[in-house]
Amino acid sequence: MLRTLNLSRRLSLLIAVFTISFSIFGLWAFRTLQEIKVGGQVFQRIGESKDLVSDLLPPPLYIVESYLLCLQLDQAADSSPSDDLVRRLHQLETQYRQRYEHWQERLVIVGLPSTMLDSLNVAAEAFFKEVWQSYLPSLDSHNLQARKLSLEKLNTLYEQHRLAVDMTIPAAEARSARDEEWVARRVSSETTWLLGVLVVSLLAAIGLAHLIRRSIAGPLEKAVELAQRVAAGDWRPTPECKGYRDEPGQLLTALHVMAATLQQQMEALGKSEFRSRHARELLEKLIESADLIVVGVDPQGRITLFNDAAARASGYERSEVLGQEWAAIRAKLNPELRLDDIGPDQRNAVQARTYDITHLNGERRRIIWRFSSPLPQDAMHLEDGDVAEISFGIDVTEQLQAQRALRDAVAAAEAAHQSRDDFLAGMSHEVRTPMNVILGMTGLALRSELPEPARHHLKRVMTACHSLMRVLNDVLDFSRIDSGGLVLEHRTFALSEALDALASDTVLEADGKGLGLRFEIGPDVPPRLIGDRARLGQVLLNLVGSALSFTDHGEIRIRVDCLAQDGAQALLRFEVRDTSLGLTAEQIAGLFSALLQTAGPTPGRSPLGTGLGLAISRHLVELMQGQVWVESEPGQGTRFIFTSRLGVASDDGSGFKPLPRLQDLRILIVDDDAGSREVLAGILAPMRLQLRTVSDGEQALHELQHARTQGQPYQVVMMDWQMPDMDGLELARRVRQSALEGPELALIMVTAHSREDLLGAAQDIRLDAVLEKPVSPRSVLEALHQALPPCRRASVDTPVDPSRPAIAPPARPLAGLQVLLVEDDELHRELAATLLSDAGAEVSMAFDGQQALDKLQQMPCDLVLMDWKMPGMDGLETTRRLRAIPRFATLPIVAMTSNASPAQKMACLQAGMNDHLSKPIEPALLLSVVERWGRAAKASGLATLAPAESASSPMGLALRNLVRPLWAELEGLLSASDTNAASLAHPIAHLLHDHPGASSFKRVASLIEAGEFAKALHELRHLGGLLQMQGP
Repeated sequence: MLRTLNLSRRLSLLIAVFTISFSIFGLWAFRTLQEIKVGGQVFQRIGESKDLVSDLLPPPLYIVESYLLCLQLDQAADSSPSDDLVRRLHQLETQYRQRYEHWQERLVIVGLPSTMLDSLNVAAEAFFKEVWQSYLPSLDSHNLQARKLSLEKLNTLYEQHRLAVDMTIPAAEARSARDEEWVARRVSSETTWLLGVLVVSLLAAIGLAHLIRRSIAGPLEKAVELAQRVAAGDWRPTPECKGYRDEPGQLLTALHVMAATLQQQMEALGKSEFRSRHARELLEKLIESADLIVVGVDPQGRITLFNDAAARASGYERSEVLGQEWAAIRAKLNPELRLDDIGPDQRNAVQARTYDITHLNGERRRIIWRFSSPLPQDAMHLEDGDVAEISFGIDVTEQLQAQRALRDAVAAAEAAHQSRDDFLAGMSHEVRTPMNVILGMTGLALRSELPEPARHHLKRVMTACHSLMRVLNDVLDFSRIDSGGLVLEHRTFALSEALDALASDTVLEADGKGLGLRFEIGPDVPPRLIGDRARLGQVLLNLVGSALSFTDHGEIRIRVDCLAQDGAQALLRFEVRDTSLGLTAEQIAGLFSALLQTAGPTPGRSPLGTGLGLAISRHLVELMQGQVWVESEPGQGTRFIFTSRLGVASDDGSGFKPLPRLQDLRILIVDDDAGSREVLAGILAPMRLQLRTVSDGEQALHELQHARTQGQPYQVVMMDWQMPDMDGLELARRVRQSALEGPELALIMVTAHSREDLLGAAQDIRLDAVLEKPVSPRSVLEALHQALPPCRRASVDTPVDPSRPAIAPPARPLAGLQVLLVEDDELHRELAATLLSDAGAEVSMAFDGQQALDKLQQMPCDLVLMDWKMPGMDGLETTRRLRAIPRFATLPIVAMTSNASPAQKMACLQAGMNDHLSKPIEPALLLSVVERWGRAAKASGLATLAPAESASSPMGLALRNLVRPLWAELEGLLSASDTNAASLAHPIAHLLHDHPGASSFKRVASLIEAGEFAKALHELRHLGGLLQMQGP
């Protein structure tokens, strides 16, 4: 603790201890002297003891004198008593009492009991009582006898008093002796205490002085010892020194820190030297083993460092060049390779130069050389043989050769890739060209009146053609996936439409194998979605196709469920389940590989080829932010499952709505399969019909009879053809032959088999409609439309199958439009002209671009339908020339290409075309596009426009009518955040290129390109208000 104080405080503490000790001794001595001095406590105690002995005599003297006065009065008894003696007697009594009270107080003070004088007082009181009560009255009465008796009594009392005094005096003397003994002890005790205080004070002062000496001398001794060890070079660790605040402690601490610092510095220096040696060894090994050329020279320019890489690159052995002049060696290698002609600025830039050197064997090698700054000789005290400068080089001869080989290989691969793409594009064009004619002509044939077998055969032809087109599309898609060019569209579509298309594409193959198709949609699945309907349908078609390949009997079930929905997006789960014999784990592992041939599940069965379909499906599902997998066990069937994240579109009312004339319609469903009954009921339930399902013919007859009895007959019976006991034909025959048939009862036969076989077996039975499985909402509505009487079906608004002849006269949506068809292929011209003419258009034809330019100069035209690839002047060049003519700057031009790749579509739009159609062309899509663009051009009166009208008018009626439909479509795409808005913005910008609003629209296009659809929609609506784009 003392070491926490500095020296001055420690010395002050020592002085304070000495001062306090001797002050205590002096005060104690003064107190002792005060007690034993004259008048002090001891003196007073001795005086009180003596007074106690000497003062005990006065009270007896008062009694003795009073006794003597009584004897005097007795002697003078014959005369009258003297008043003086009586008064004196009174005085003696008073003095006695006063003296008695005084000693009672003194006894209390000196610590003696007050009862010590009680015996004296009793005798005295009795004496004075006898005097006053008996003796003096006997004198006054001169009664001698009484006087003698009283005097005798006084004598007795006197003796008693004297005896009491004799007994009290020893007690007072004993008290006095005790006081003298106390005084002696007191004096001895005080003397002892005084000596003790003196000794303790001296010891405390001496001890403290010793501790202070040690607190000062100890650190100083350690400091001297430590300084001597450090001076002797002993750097061993010393015991840790606590940091005291006194000067010696601080000195010791400083010396300890100094020693520890020196020790750490020495250890660090040792480690640094070790690391330096280790780093030097590693550097030497690295220099020797690295492929980096390292050359070092000393201040005189002689080579002191020359590694193995330098030896390999130059051909010189190290022993040959060490100590040689670098100038001589580099002159042999390459005179330009110099280390001494590089300026400081170039050295500081640490630049690299490329040199060609000559190997000793004559080989030319390419070296990339980097120079380093020379070390300052005056700072490093370099001597001959020390490395003053190091330079590095890399022998890139082999790398350059490898790069040239790699470039050649990449060029060859790119050429092969381009050749493949060119081949696929050419193949696509060559295949699509005849397929367009086959499909188009087959479609035209199906629109005519044909026997049912011929219609069936033509449908088979169309199915086969579509299958071939799917194979071609798979090849093209796989090529796009391989090159990273496959992009999904984002358009609004109805899920039911995608499933209808899937059913149409697979029903014939399923019917041919005797398989059933069943579609199930979960109740929480959004009816309208945003995504790529075509790609989603492609995945479903590939999975269903694989299930059809693996399945020989039973059914294929397609189910859609919603796993999660957050308002803007939904995660859907699609499941395709078959009743095949299942797949093994080995078969599943490679199922999604390209061009896989999977062995059949049973021995002797042919391999099952998945081709490219499943491999493409996996990539498409990944693009849709989903996963695809297969669950199967041998003998338990197979489940193809995939998930897809799609946008959710607002319901535009295209779903099922309550139809006023169908709400009271009563329908009976007859099917032995519970799943089929459930599917039909699920489709019809949203129409709010009155439904009843039974499982066989007998129950159906009973239900029909019961309903008629109750006055609530059924209007429609949907019955399955193949049922046990009583099939659908037998049930229909009994219904027609019984009283159950009414004028409004319609029979719809549901079948999973051939329609032709059913109609052949039902020649004697009147069936109102045939519904082929797999059923879908569209096919059910078509069957109801066909089966119900006109008063009922007027409310069933459903599209009519284009393959069937229309009941009403065909519509002519293109009536009054003048269309120029530019196509080099004669069959294509014939097909397209037929489709357009049947729709009411006036068609003119040209076989190349030049002929199209000539005809347009001579005839009015509302729209040009142009093939993009033609001999001579192709469609793109023709479009550019047309756009250069002011009269045709806004003429609608629709391209026809061999496929719908984004590159071809963009090339057409950049050339100035307004829209794009891919072959094979769908008739409905062709008519829709021609009608949309042609009607806009017709309304604008483009054929008679003055050349300067569209360019000089603020917004002429012709230009507004032409742009307005595109403007409305673009607004719809932006509202749905559809990425296809970018492709529509190009033709609008082209139409507005000479208008003052073009610059404002460029901002809209820029926002669309950046993906900011909300801002683009806001700008588009604002600009539309300024340009008066609203309205009909």
